Amino acid sequence: MSPPLLRLGLIITYRCNAECRHCFFESGPSRDEVMSLDLGVKAIDEAIKLGVEWVSFTGGEPFLEPELLGRLVEYARGKDVKTEAVSNGYWASSRDTAENVLKPLHDLGLDVLNLSVDDFHQEYVPVEYVRNAYDAALSLGLKIVLMTTTAKGSKITSANIPELLQDDKIQVIWGPRIRDPNALLIETPITPAGRGASITEPDYTLISEVKCIEALRDIGVSPGGDVYPCCGPLAARKILGNINDTSLQTILEDAQRDPFIFSIRQGVYITGAYTSKCHACFSMVE
Repeated sequence: MSPPLLRLGLIITYRCNAECRHCFFESGPSRDEVMSLDLGVKAIDEAIKLGVEWVSFTGGEPFLEPELLGRLVEYARGKDVKTEAVSNGYWASSRDTAENVLKPLHDLGLDVLNLSVDDFHQEYVPVEYVRNAYDAALSLGLKIVLMTTTAKGSKITSANIPELLQDDKIQVIWGPRIRDPNALLIETPITPAGRGASITEPDYTLISEVKCIEALRDIGVSPGGDVYPCCGPLAARKILGNINDTSLQTILEDAQRDPFIFSIRQGVYITGAYTSKCHACFSMVE
């Protein structure tokens, strides 16, 4: 039996308004892959059979497919599964515009807005847009997660994002506890994968062990139905199967017998310099 499924990441498109230097999926305006509604529904239904708690709609930029995003949010929430949408906030040119975009999704059952804010995304999206999206989400009562990716010399980090968003009630993960925070902020180091491989000055640290309990518990499904063991950089390199051909349950049960997946779930000892356990894991399947 496969491990309990916590989260299903539906990559509904690889298309994106941005072409960020660190993107391991190499998303951008020229990508045209879009998940069909039927495939999204199939993935959600099969994940529900495995006890999934969350469905996260990601990309690419899922807000470029508003009708598909809305219908899948409504479907998942109708099945009593919590929902999250990941975005760079390109659509939030004003507070009113941001609220007009988010309110229909909120009404359909969206629980969490996950916003990207870092040096890489802000080459394409003004930080004011992120602030507009953040403020609108707060006013609607959406939960908010902020994701920032950093490299050596990054100007935007967890240290100054509360100031940029003009909110001192942002809980930095692993930081001092804040009572009744408005948002959770997660900072991760860049993984030199995909376009990120061309960034020459990431911070490397010595890692002696790779252990990832998220593998097979926090999975990804591509627009074409490929199943990934996680929603991290490994997804760009390790395909477990395709739900058009095989049930999700069978794919995940077979993956448990994969020596690589088994090793990283149990913990494997390594030597080398990497930016994070995700980078080390990605490098192990080169």
